[in-house]
Amino acid sequence: MVSQALEEAAGMRFFFLILGVMLVFGCSSPPERHGDAEVSAGPDKLIEGVTLTEMDGPDKKWELNAATAELIKESGRELIKVRDYKMNFFEEDSAVSELTGIEGEYDRDTEVFDAPGRVEIISEDRKIITSYVRWHPVREIFTTDMEVEIYTQHGVVRGIGMVASKNLNEIDIIEKISGELRHIEAD
Repeated sequence: MVSQALEEAAGMRFFFLILGVMLVFGCSSPPERHGDAEVSAGPDKLIEGVTLTEMDGPDKKWELNAATAELIKESGRELIKVRDYKMNFFEEDSAVSELTGIEGEYDRDTEVFDAPGRVEIISEDRKIITSYVRWHPVREIFTTDMEVEIYTQHGVVRGIGMVASKNLNEIDIIEKISGELRHIEAD
């Protein structure tokens, strides 16, 4: 109970950090007015060359570097959309994995990060390639229902659907598992 409340508080601190950065450094175009009708000119806030960090006390949980970030309000939700990003995940001050992609979306309400399009998740000895992944910050897992390819020093495993820990030490493929494995001689 207490840890969940702390996680929610940390998520709120992260959102306010992002919102503060966007309000201070953001640049947006005011809506164009045509008579009495209002036409949106784009995102509510747009910033370039952004770094976002989520902290848990003094510990860094993840850090996202993106070419651009937009604050978008739609259907009562507040989304932060990023382009050309790299997101590093940490355990005890060390990066344990990296998620890269072209576009992603952080939902302020759910604190979930969705990454559509070709994405790669890379750890020290594994690489996952898929066309969509979702990062669940409270559970600290990656999930997808799409096809995945997992590259290890022993070969490639393919399947549909996946659940993986943030350090990629635990990876479960949901269905249609196939692969090409190599035998590696012990020294």
